[in-house]
Amino acid sequence: MTDPTAPAASTPPPTPSGLPSVISAAGVAFVRRWEHLVPTAYRCPAGVLTIGYGHTGPDVHEGDVITSSRADILLAQDLAASSAAVRQAVTVPLRQPQFDALVSFTFNVGANAFAASTLLALLNQGQGDAVPAQLARWIHGGGQVLPGLVARRHAEGLLWTTGFAYGPCIPVPMPQEVDHPDRPQ
Repeated sequence: MTDPTAPAASTPPPTPSGLPSVISAAGVAFVRRWEHLVPTAYRCPAGVLTIGYGHTGPDVHEGDVITSSRADILLAQDLAASSAAVRQAVTVPLRQPQFDALVSFTFNVGANAFAASTLLALLNQGQGDAVPAQLARWIHGGGQVLPGLVARRHAEGLLWTTGFAYGPCIPVPMPQEVDHPDRPQ
């Protein structure tokens, strides 16, 4: 049995569809950089109960505290689900850093928002060059522009375009509900 907390291989082999099969170790590190470990349940800027590395769901309750090992397990499970959502929705080949950028984005905005996004529609129409600008539209949480989301989307765009994501990381909690740019608040 594989250890769910073990990092993914640095460059997993692509699937027959031309999509990587899982987020890379560099992609996991990228997400950790933005999410930060918070072992006590808290409300993110959008008001969603969150714990660990951005984990949300019915299993998170006020006052919960988890270990870093438990946070690693939850992150691995959450990133596996986000990876699956990206593989299911994307119909064009991607390089590993592009896949990692989309998994990070999907982890943050949710699989349903990703599946319904203009970003995905344009990508699947072969307009991969539009992805960074589309990412940059997803910067609102709770009806406000959030500096952490602006910086994260910029970094995801760099990861998509160049394969690298350098630049400042704003150490603030990421919202776990990001406002859809095409829907008024």
